[in-house]
Amino acid sequence: MMRRVFSVLVPILILGAALFAYRTQVRTFALQTYRQFSPCTVPIPYTIGSIDPRFGISTSTVRAAVEAATGIWEKAADRDLFVYSTSTGIRIDLVYDSRQETTATLRKLGVVVNDDLASYDAAKARYQSVIADYTAKKRTFDTAYAAYQHEATLYREEVNSWNARGGAPQTEFKRLEAQKASLEQQEKRIMTMQTAVNTAADNVNALVTLLNHLAKVLNISAANYNNVGKGQSSEFEEAVYESAPGRESITVYEFDGTARLRRVLAHEFGHALGLEHIEDTASIMYRLNQNANEIPTAADREALDAACRLPAQAGAR
Repeated sequence: MMRRVFSVLVPILILGAALFAYRTQVRTFALQTYRQFSPCTVPIPYTIGSIDPRFGISTSTVRAAVEAATGIWEKAADRDLFVYSTSTGIRIDLVYDSRQETTATLRKLGVVVNDDLASYDAAKARYQSVIADYTAKKRTFDTAYAAYQHEATLYREEVNSWNARGGAPQTEFKRLEAQKASLEQQEKRIMTMQTAVNTAADNVNALVTLLNHLAKVLNISAANYNNVGKGQSSEFEEAVYESAPGRESITVYEFDGTARLRRVLAHEFGHALGLEHIEDTASIMYRLNQNANEIPTAADREALDAACRLPAQAGAR
């Protein structure tokens, strides 16, 4: 009898330990399941995850942006839809990669990232001057580097020749030392020129990334622009909401200022509520983040009412 009890007890203890170890995922999964049957009846928890310091934004600023973004939907629904948690819920991470580097480069160039035709035309016009600047700097660098390589090769050959003969006379030694110092100065200039070429290449690649992205999202029939130097990703997705059993997350990859961050977060929290993309270009849930509107449109509210199963008259808020 004791053996039988023990054989039953062991699996229960193992299951209990597993549930404890994955208690956060279990709670999340339970809430996800509940939301399927009773949407918008209990607040969805969210937590602030990692924030790459290269964004130059504090946790408190991010949390304020999140509260403003969630407040947009809460005001429209006239109920609490989200709640802050220190450990569980939708994890919000700010991941710094080539997309934000591109945005930082474009900001230095004075180019504002908006998903509209005006931005495409402005970027295309700026691209011509930027690619011309890169081409000129690259040509100058290539010429200077080739000359340096030639002189350095002659210097090494002469030094090797004198070393093979047991050493150079004093006058030749001084001349070679002066030539060595000159080559070292040329090398420093070459490195400075290389930095300028790399910066120019970064400027070109940032505009290439933006142009190819805008051509894709705006469905513009245009030739694909090519990167120069080191390649960059052509993907320019600002943020993404992901949901899997026991896990939910919002990952932000790119934003240009806190206002745009609020807008990006509002869009992704809309997905968390179950809202899909809307064709109204002024809507928060439009597939492109191309305007500064932070007030749900009639189409947004209609989608919210449907997702939350709110009374039809609620759409008249």
